[in-house]
Amino acid sequence: QALARLWMAHQEAFRDYNEIFSRVGVNTVKRFQDKVMSLSGSENPVSTLRELYDLWVDCAEDAYAEMVNTEEYSKANAHLVNTLMAWKQEGRHMVDETLSMVGLPSRRELDSVHQRLHELRKNQQRNSDSALKAEVAALRAEVAALKKPAAPRKTTPRKTTAAKGE
Repeated sequence: QALARLWMAHQEAFRDYNEIFSRVGVNTVKRFQDKVMSLSGSENPVSTLRELYDLWVDCAEDAYAEMVNTEEYSKANAHLVNTLMAWKQEGRHMVDETLSMVGLPSRRELDSVHQRLHELRKNQQRNSDSALKAEVAALRAEVAALKKPAAPRKTTPRKTTAAKGE
């Protein structure tokens, strides 16, 4: 019932919003008629379909700009968006309750799991970076030690064995 009530409120807000835009359409037509009438007796009458189209677009844009800058439009638009979001939120809540009743994870639980997974990945990356840096430092130390000149070895002359056939 709550979902149906919220949907009806949204439909009313949508009707109010559409009523504003129907006035924009009426205002556009009136502006267009006035403009065409004023240009018909002037030195530059509309002579191509493109000019007529451009004139129509200009009138529509002006009427739209005039309407969307009003308090009435702002309130109607905000009410429309708010009623839609309330309806969606209630729908999400109902889905979560239904999922919980049948033992499935809800959206809230999945969001929590995703957040924890993200945190674990960040921690693993930080730890992995630290371990990698330590390993690189150890390898650099080993390479530096290998580059140092080695201490001379004591060599002893090899005894050569005399040829066996002598």
